[in-house]
Amino acid sequence: MVDAVSLSTPGRGGTFRFYVNLREGLAGHGIRLRWLAAGRAAAESFASGAYSEDLNSGEVILGDSANEEACARALVNYIADHRIRFVLINAMCGPVETCIARYLPRDVCRIMMVHTITPSTYRGARTVRDWVHATVGVSPAISRELASHYGFPQEWTLCIPNGINVGVFLAAQRVPPTPTLRVLTHGRVDDLSKGTFWIPEIIRRALGSGANLHLTVSGGGPDLDRLREHAAHAGLNGAVTFLGWTDPSQVPALVASHDVLLFPSRFEGHPVAMLEAMAGGCVPVASRIAGVTDFVVNQGVNGLLFPVGDTKAAASCLVRLAGDRTMLQQFSARARESMAEGFSFDRQAAAFASAIQKAMETPRPLKDPLPLDKWRVPGGLRPAWWHPLPRSAKNWLRKWQERLRAMSLVGVMALSLSLVTGYAARTSPHTPGGSRTDRTTSPVFCSYRAGHRDGWGGFVQIGFTSW
Repeated sequence: MVDAVSLSTPGRGGTFRFYVNLREGLAGHGIRLRWLAAGRAAAESFASGAYSEDLNSGEVILGDSANEEACARALVNYIADHRIRFVLINAMCGPVETCIARYLPRDVCRIMMVHTITPSTYRGARTVRDWVHATVGVSPAISRELASHYGFPQEWTLCIPNGINVGVFLAAQRVPPTPTLRVLTHGRVDDLSKGTFWIPEIIRRALGSGANLHLTVSGGGPDLDRLREHAAHAGLNGAVTFLGWTDPSQVPALVASHDVLLFPSRFEGHPVAMLEAMAGGCVPVASRIAGVTDFVVNQGVNGLLFPVGDTKAAASCLVRLAGDRTMLQQFSARARESMAEGFSFDRQAAAFASAIQKAMETPRPLKDPLPLDKWRVPGGLRPAWWHPLPRSAKNWLRKWQERLRAMSLVGVMALSLSLVTGYAARTSPHTPGGSRTDRTTSPVFCSYRAGHRDGWGGFVQIGFTSW
């Protein structure tokens, strides 16, 4: 049995659900995975966010300390004293827990997980790139962009999608349909990443178009109270129910009692909540994030996608499903089939076990470990220059980054042509006073394409790396 640790703190979110599923899967491959965290912040997070079943699969050490160097020493000593042979680094899940890769003894195998597609996450991952044996992205977009833009070695940069315990969701009996379309949002309530504040507007538009639906909000987070306010302001008091956090054991029944998962995220990695919903037959209506959601959702086959932030398009998807229950049932059945075929935690665990075995038996050369008496967290793991920007500005940038990433070559060229012709029209000497043209008539034809394999998402990413 190989003893291994994942440097992470239990919490109510997809990153820790990834650990729970991976732990169960790796046990069948002779790998005993536990979570490990250090410091006061980890102890406080654990106390406020862990479920009871997480208590016995790991521990927080040095829980009364806020000193980063002391926490780093404690982690290194724990790994040595307990003869840990494999360490799973979760990029940007804490500066100490990420940076520790640079200080581990050479004989400790370590693989880094990158869970989301943001430039900040890539920037942090790059700081420990040369001290990990392999890097795993949970979606094709992540592994592709790390290798093409951040210098990660192609051979050791892998894509291993998240997996779930598909069986428990397939076993849950679907609740018979009702005249009302049962719409669900599930997970962390955080507008910055999840596009939470678009939800009331989407529901308001769908109801205004005649759809008979009801929204259930399952989850919690920093923006829950403001989401309640937005829902009330949109006049949705009778059309929305707030459940709070749902215990993981109850999630199969939750998704089996709903028809649609509304998923308007700005950015993701490989959303566990979506996988679980689809395995339970809940049809996704999700923002198109190139190489992420369109890797899971086959447009018009097992769900529907809309451009990031386009509340009108999202509402139209709900109206379409509310009015065509035959389509809804077909999508539901195909969603369950696609999860059973490609996203089980058994498949994920087998791929991980193979990567761990390769890293242990034929490890790639790493940089020499740094001495702990020269402990320093590099700038890439600290807040970037764009961190103080107003949330509205960052949200606008993220929305357009993802829309551009999702465009085909035709769409990018059309947008460029539109910008050039629009500028020319506004500044032309033949236009009296340089008057503006109506932007609604501007010839933009954006071709969104599921699958997205032409590499233009990578091209667009270059332009946004610096923000």
